[in-house]
Amino acid sequence: MRLTMRDVVGTFLYLATGAVYWLFLAGSGVWFVDTPREMSALGLVAGAAAFLTLNLADTVDRTRTTERWVSGASLVLGVIALLLAGTTSAGVWLAAFMASLAVVWLMELADHTGALPHPAVAPLHGSR
Repeated sequence: MRLTMRDVVGTFLYLATGAVYWLFLAGSGVWFVDTPREMSALGLVAGAAAFLTLNLADTVDRTRTTERWVSGASLVLGVIALLLAGTTSAGVWLAAFMASLAVVWLMELADHTGALPHPAVAPLHGSR
């Protein structure tokens, strides 16, 4: 399959979130993200927007159930990172959340590019 404009927009949203997180880690001081709470909130909003952008018009979905579980786990990690942003473990939860966003994005791209086999097509075992 070929990538669509939705894939490009969703990828941009994921990569922009990753770039802001990278600047946040480097201490460069992005004007709208100064604390782990703000970074978690940005990740939740941008991650949800990117996920919805990639999934709203997805006509051929090879990994629907797996995507739902992984994106749900990512959402839970994001909420935990947001709730525990004032604690000493905030950085660990935020890092786990950002890593989960990357996994969701890579799953979406692998699905949309056709890199994953279609579940309706059974592999031919033993045929030559």
